[in-house]
Amino acid sequence: YRTRYRAKVELRERNPKDFAKAIQAADAELNQAGLVTKLEVLNAGHTMVLRNDLSPLQPYGSVNSTEEAATSSARWHAFANMFQSLAASEEPKARAAVTRLHRWHGSAPEIYFFSGFVSLPKPDEWKKSHVSKVKKSANDPSGLVRLEAAIAASYIGTSEALEAALDLLKHPMDSYLTYALRTSLDSYTLRPLWHGNAAFMQKHPELVKFLHDSEPKKPALMAKKRKAEKSDPFDAQPGLQTVTIKTIPERLLFDVREFKVKGGAPVKLVFENPDVTPHNLLIVQPGAADEVGMAGNEMAKLPDGMAKGFIPDSPKILHKTKMLMQNDSETLRFKAPVAPGRYPYICTFPGHWLVMKGEMVVE
Repeated sequence: YRTRYRAKVELRERNPKDFAKAIQAADAELNQAGLVTKLEVLNAGHTMVLRNDLSPLQPYGSVNSTEEAATSSARWHAFANMFQSLAASEEPKARAAVTRLHRWHGSAPEIYFFSGFVSLPKPDEWKKSHVSKVKKSANDPSGLVRLEAAIAASYIGTSEALEAALDLLKHPMDSYLTYALRTSLDSYTLRPLWHGNAAFMQKHPELVKFLHDSEPKKPALMAKKRKAEKSDPFDAQPGLQTVTIKTIPERLLFDVREFKVKGGAPVKLVFENPDVTPHNLLIVQPGAADEVGMAGNEMAKLPDGMAKGFIPDSPKILHKTKMLMQNDSETLRFKAPVAPGRYPYICTFPGHWLVMKGEMVVE
């Protein structure tokens, strides 16, 4: 973040015309670049898009002249042309990289340019375009491309995207493809489209078989080994409010983004982590999420940061769990704050707090 910030400051102090010439020269080099370089640029481009560091209308910060606007347009057309050439590449890694970009089909206007649009289309148009491209990737000869298509479908989250993902079952499946497709189908966007939908399941007998064959076994075994929770006198209090929060595997999200409690009421919060990535849950004072999250980031520099669960020493942390490994759980018992307000809860594993957050609303 600091590097990007300093780069923006530096660019604002430069002569706009010199900067425009440098961009044009870079575009010329990009047109002659090899496949590896183009893939690196594509990856950096969509990463910057997600962070809102790029804008097709104003990529140079405060630069607004007609000349620079024309340069901006040319620059994004160059990116779009590169996108199209990579999508048609004979190299599977290139096609997979392009397919991965469809995960962020609506995160920023730049995605429209990368997808071949030269102006912002209507929502239905760009969604159909992304689904058609994902469907093509789901039938690609390369398993790597098909794997990326399965994951991208869960980000789009429409019935058409679900149909596209099921095309994977028309081709050979290995353990990686099976895991990717099962994770996609169990996502909070696609699962409601098929789960409990008798008509859909009848239409897709291949899905019924796949779900049976890919049913996760490890969590069930671990659940049997997990000891029953000991009774706690705290749970016998009148007015106890029980909340269960789980992580969404592979998404860096909590499944509950907001819950409400009464001021001063006893609260039992069960936190479960089915994700392969370690996560914790910290409830902090109103307005303290960024401060505590950044402090957690800084702990990544410490040799014992992980051992401390990336939990900073801050008086603004009200309640916290330890860093939970996959299929671990922990229960927090506490009295809700008396003061009404919105109390954030975050995961302080470095970088997670930016997206992995929610709010406890005290009424």
